[in-house]
Amino acid sequence: MDSSTRALVLTVTQYWKGFDLDSKRVMLDAQGVSMQEQKEHSLKSRKALAEHTKKFRKLVDTDKVAAMPSLLKAYQEEIDTLTKRAKYSDNSFFALYKALYEAPDPVPALDAALLLESTSPAPSSTDKTQSIDLVAKLRRELASYESEFASLKNQDITIRNLEAKLAAMEDNMERHVEDKVHAQCSDLENTLRLREGRNVLRRPSML
Repeated sequence: MDSSTRALVLTVTQYWKGFDLDSKRVMLDAQGVSMQEQKEHSLKSRKALAEHTKKFRKLVDTDKVAAMPSLLKAYQEEIDTLTKRAKYSDNSFFALYKALYEAPDPVPALDAALLLESTSPAPSSTDKTQSIDLVAKLRRELASYESEFASLKNQDITIRNLEAKLAAMEDNMERHVEDKVHAQCSDLENTLRLREGRNVLRRPSML
């Protein structure tokens, strides 16, 4: 890619990244919904104003004087609403117009990129062979990693099993020691009882 084409593509890319089309779509969706709601409200408001005007025209002249302020207020509110609606639409339009007016035309950059792609040489057989070798190497490395992972997993299982067996052996050993101590204590108590019994028999009876 020559310097002029690169500069053109870079200019277009940088601008459209900053333009952030996705956020603009969200903004336009919100503005479209708001405009539609304002339009529906305006239709209802104009219909109500027309009914108000019809009722006013049916009044006698003496009653029209008293009803005039209310009718004028309704017209003023409708004018204010339409003014706000027009201002909102104008601001939305000119904000988008300004952003698009400053945008560089992407067509030349796209044409240049397509032309460059069409004139680029096809990958050689050597490149294809190197790519195949690289894929094969990556597959071998992946298989090695999977084997190593399986081995580590098996080791972890083995360690857990050994830890469980060790805990069971320690528990059995503690119970065995406790049983042994308990048996020795029982033997000692029995021996003491026998000795005490013999001593009682050997004492002379007191008359």
